Amino acid sequence: MLKIFSLLLVIILVIALQIGFLPGIDYQLALLINLPLLLLVFISYFYHYGTAVLAAVFAGLILDVYSPLFFGFFILLFLLEVFAIKAILKSILQHKNLAVFILVNLISLIIYQIIYLVVLLSAAKFSSVSPANSLTASYFVFSLAQIIVHSFIILALYKISARFKSRLISQFIS
Repeated sequence: MLKIFSLLLVIILVIALQIGFLPGIDYQLALLINLPLLLLVFISYFYHYGTAVLAAVFAGLILDVYSPLFFGFFILLFLLEVFAIKAILKSILQHKNLAVFILVNLISLIIYQIIYLVVLLSAAKFSSVSPANSLTASYFVFSLAQIIVHSFIILALYKISARFKSRLISQFIS
C-alpha cells in the first residue's frame, strides 16, 4: 500500500514539474522533456504489469484534466505505451541493459509522437485550421530533440545512480 501511495505521489510531483515548473523556466523546455512519459518508461521497464497500468491510468487522468484534447486521450496513450513496452520486452528484447532501455525509450517516444501527430492532424482537419498551420518544421525538430534529450537524461542517470546501473545489468527479463 505504501509503495502504491509513494508511486502516486511521485507521479503527481513529476506532472507538477512538467506542467508548472518546466514552462516557467523556458516554454521550449517543456517541449524537449516529457517527464511523465519518461517516468512511465521507467515504471513499465522495472515494475510489474499491474503497477505500470495503474501508473499509466493515474498519470493519464491527471494530464487529461489539464489537456485541451478530448478527455481520455492521455489515459489511452499511456495505456498503449505500457502495452507496447511490455509486449516488446516480453517478445523481442530479452535482456535488461542500458541499450535495451534506451531503445524502449526511443520506441515509446516514437509511438507518442505518431499518435500525437495523428490527433493533431485530425483536429486540424475537423476544425477551420489548416493542417499546414498545425504541422510546422519545429514540430519535427522538437521531436528529434526530445529523443536526444531523453537519451541524455537516461545516460546521466546511469552515470549518477549506482542502483539504476545495477538494475540494468544484462540479465533475462522475467
